[in-house]
Amino acid sequence: MSYSPHLGEGIVIDFLQIILFTAHIVCVSIGGVGPLFCLWFDWRSRTTVRLAHERQGESSAAETAWAHCLARRQAVWSVVMLLCGAALGGVQLGLIWLAGNWDYFETWSRIATERLKYAGIEWIFSIVCMLLYLLVQRGRPRLGSFRGMLAVLLPLLAATNTLYHFPVLFAVVTVLGFEGGEPTSIKFTDYLVRQAVLVRAGHFIGAAVVITSVEVMWLCLKARCGAVDRDATIAVAIQRVGWLALAAIVGEIVLGVGLLTVLPAAAQRSLLGGNPLATGVFGAAVVVVVVAMHYLGMISLGNCEQRQIARLSSFLLLAVLLMSTARHMSHAAAVPHHDRDAPVQTHEHINRPSAADCALRSYCWPYA
Repeated sequence: MSYSPHLGEGIVIDFLQIILFTAHIVCVSIGGVGPLFCLWFDWRSRTTVRLAHERQGESSAAETAWAHCLARRQAVWSVVMLLCGAALGGVQLGLIWLAGNWDYFETWSRIATERLKYAGIEWIFSIVCMLLYLLVQRGRPRLGSFRGMLAVLLPLLAATNTLYHFPVLFAVVTVLGFEGGEPTSIKFTDYLVRQAVLVRAGHFIGAAVVITSVEVMWLCLKARCGAVDRDATIAVAIQRVGWLALAAIVGEIVLGVGLLTVLPAAAQRSLLGGNPLATGVFGAAVVVVVVAMHYLGMISLGNCEQRQIARLSSFLLLAVLLMSTARHMSHAAAVPHHDRDAPVQTHEHINRPSAADCALRSYCWPYA
């Protein structure tokens, strides 16, 4: 087994990459799916709560104000999470550069420069849409008015814009990294219909819905938005979000099985017994997901106590962390990497990382 002088440094960088990637996933999930919950809160403030209380002959002013307030709070959180996600992504790129993983940057160079410029514009566009939403949504505009239509259109544009562009973009980068080959430009649209790209993007969107649903549960539980019957209105809202998250996590499991089938053979072997450490981490992640589903089911059936949501949050965060770790370790075995201090390679002598380096070094190939 050959010794790499940067092995210890690589372990530290890998550990930081896993932590940062986990935080990055949480941030971009809330930033991407959060605007859709703004629409749900807004709709709830306009129709469901009002009709329910009209049938009972009661005033729905408090519940309407509560839902309207939560819509604005969720919009603010979406903007903050988009900014934090971009910052964490920049730090990750810096760590990749420090690790000497030039192959990752070469993979990005295969995508047209215009496409990368558009990615930055789309990110700014989503943030601007949510900031405009905060402006037009002040005072609860009527649904039929121009401001009311903008209050519906802007969050929808922000969410679909983020979820359509970025998961697919990083899924394409992942597939290109696995394929390797000469650093030549590719036609981006040719990769959009590939099964490996679609499954990866769908898997991330499913995870984003689950993560954001838990964040919305905490928002409903902790937000101070005027006088409202907390035991009734808030519990119903949390319960409905729980059902959505439960459906999303079931779909994510199905897509996760599909994702295993499209992974390169080396990554599959690493997760399914070839690398005992990676297999153990992956197995632990699956168990934690099942436990999280148990608590999510309890919440969906009406047990909306704070301690249940706290346990769900803990297990869900642990599942994301373990899945990120397993992903890094499996990708290290599947993605070719050349040491930054290795001599110039020829066709006769190709320096490849040892088995120990592959097990310990895992570089960032996002949104797998």
